[in-house]
Amino acid sequence: MARRTTLEMRDWERQPIIARHEFYVEQARVRLLSQFENKNADADRAGHEWLAKNEHQFDPDRHDPGDFYERAYDISIAFYQSLSEMHEQTRLSVVAGMFHQWDKQLREWMVGEVRHWGILENFTAEIWAASFDDLMALLAAFGWDARALKGYIDLDACRWIVNAYKHGEGKALDKLRTHYPRFLLQSFPQVVDYMPDPASRKYEHITVTDADISTFSGAVVEFWHALPEVIIVGGCEVALPPRFEKAIGKDLPG
Repeated sequence: MARRTTLEMRDWERQPIIARHEFYVEQARVRLLSQFENKNADADRAGHEWLAKNEHQFDPDRHDPGDFYERAYDISIAFYQSLSEMHEQTRLSVVAGMFHQWDKQLREWMVGEVRHWGILENFTAEIWAASFDDLMALLAAFGWDARALKGYIDLDACRWIVNAYKHGEGKALDKLRTHYPRFLLQSFPQVVDYMPDPASRKYEHITVTDADISTFSGAVVEFWHALPEVIIVGGCEVALPPRFEKAIGKDLPG
């Protein structure tokens, strides 16, 4: 890369990005996740409602009252389990939305800055197409290595969770099994001694907690705060990741 350029993240641009992220997380808690705060009471209500709807069928000469109460209990348990599964799917959806929002904002910012350097259509296209790892490598080549951040490991875990949640079996789920097994071992029921080996866990066992959401959110905020106001990209000494080197070679032949 033969020119000396900069990437700039001024405070007037940084603060709205952070505010938008924090709004997303807060409103997800208030409008979505808060709906699951009383799962036990909701499940009990489902059992009572079943009894109320079916009490007219009770015949004391033919039925044992205990059978009806046992059925109501089964209804409550099934309702709780279904609600817990919905709660988990909602948490995962919130995490996916959070990660995709951050990822797209990062790429959009990078493309906007690179466009100040000239017409680099192939290079900017690669920014949108690049993997998470290639994008982090590009930032490091430019002079700022986000992989050194304390929260980077949380961003890394978050992206594998989101990818495995979306695609099921594959590379992302294997990464969770190998590097972040706890997200496969904290699912309902809480005691999973019947299947303690992460290698045996499947994509439907991916679980995040409210605390995990806070951790991932903190990593996103840390990233935006840590991003330097000005990154000075050097000249010929900059060694770009191969896909970006190839792309800029097309944009700046010779």
